[in-house]
Amino acid sequence: MVVRKVITGAFLFCVVTFGAFILFDAALGINEGLSVILAIALGLSTEFLYRKFTV
Repeated sequence: MVVRKVITGAFLFCVVTFGAFILFDAALGINEGLSVILAIALGLSTEFLYRKFTV
């Protein structure tokens, strides 16, 4: 169960981070460095919430 939780959390982090980077950089036109920082922050917060609310 723990392994599945870690793998799912890592997958969510990758998907959210990549999607947020594409959104911030390509769609909104924000600076690339700022886009990376914002995407990583969003990915980490998503993984934190997933781990917090998953039994």
